[in-house]
Amino acid sequence: MMPMEEVNRKMTMESAIQTLVNYEDEFRNLYLIYVEENYFSLKKKGRLLLNMKEVELQNKKMTAVSFMRFLKESEMVPHLTNIEHAQDMLEKVVPAKEPR
Repeated sequence: MMPMEEVNRKMTMESAIQTLVNYEDEFRNLYLIYVEENYFSLKKKGRLLLNMKEVELQNKKMTAVSFMRFLKESEMVPHLTNIEHAQDMLEKVVPAKEPR
């Protein structure tokens, strides 16, 4: 497992940024599909409930559960077969909330 500094360094490399720019529309579409309201609307009614403008206006976020659902359905991380692996992945990707 790479340390976070190494991951951050690789993410800020010019080629990584160029890849993100090249696929911006596809990333937006994936994000739009996996927003909770749209995901369940697609499953039940076969259509999106919210468009991108509505998601931006309402400041909708992709939840950690939605992110894990995306990883599972896309088979990007097929080794996430149990809760311990999912928890480990979430801890690395999603920043912890500070107690109030």
